[in-house]
Amino acid sequence: MSGIDLDADIVPARGLGGLVLGTRATDILDDLLSKGIEREWVSQTDLRYHLGDGEVEAGFWVPEGRLNRLTAREGYRGRLLGAIAVGMPIALAILAEPRLRRMPRGDAFVCDAIPGFAIEVRRVESGEEVIDGIAVFRD
Repeated sequence: MSGIDLDADIVPARGLGGLVLGTRATDILDDLLSKGIEREWVSQTDLRYHLGDGEVEAGFWVPEGRLNRLTAREGYRGRLLGAIAVGMPIALAILAEPRLRRMPRGDAFVCDAIPGFAIEVRRVESGEEVIDGIAVFRD
């Protein structure tokens, strides 16, 4: 793995930042560890690495030993579906992709017609919801 491309497109069910979902952990972990990137155990089966300055989270499903989730965070410049970016208001994202729908728990949006991604939102001081992260995952 040679660096993260913060301008790369975000591709549902495929990848982002130049990383590809499904990649074996053994193929990239040595590189991650050699750069001093620390790991975060989310659960006994979910291991995450924060890449760059936190612009990308890489999540590994430990039982399978593969990269199963990537999340673009603040500072990531690539776009989902050519128009949706981290930091933009969710209202603008819905204009770009009207099929987005809010998940039952309320802080994420998905599109049933385009599987393999979720948009995480947070409410800012003004009351507006902005995109906090765009996650892609294997179907």
